[in-house]
Amino acid sequence: MKTFNKSIKIEVRVDMIAKKLLNSMKEDNPHRELVTEAIIGSALNTDTVHFLYNALNGYTGEVNFEEGQLVSTEVQVYDYGMEPIEGEARKQQYRPIGDAKIVEIDEYRRDEKVKIEFVSVNYQNRKSLTTQWVNHTKLAEATEGYEHPTAESLKA
Repeated sequence: MKTFNKSIKIEVRVDMIAKKLLNSMKEDNPHRELVTEAIIGSALNTDTVHFLYNALNGYTGEVNFEEGQLVSTEVQVYDYGMEPIEGEARKQQYRPIGDAKIVEIDEYRRDEKVKIEFVSVNYQNRKSLTTQWVNHTKLAEATEGYEHPTAESLKA
């Protein structure tokens, strides 16, 4: 099946999340309202209510990639990586990152849970490896035959 690398946003009243949390505790717990208010209040203060909502509904937000995996992305980067038009000077502009390597995954980050390493190009046309956090829903399998360079191989 085709991969749909898109996401949607759903609005849920925080009061509904609080009621679901309250109902998940035993009724004979004398502190369940106090515990619910403390958890919801803290989550609102730290902008992490969505983690609580996901957990209460059994959604993990699992990243279906692994560290070290080669991927491809259309996420844009601002550098000198585009080939200049003949007769024009190289200029900085947005371009798709393309192929990259996953170097870190943090499932508790808000949106951009995957750190990738990719080749960037400076104004002197020197290439180096750069990292950037991206949304895992914007990743796909790497181009067939892609081999991720090392910092040493870029200096050669």
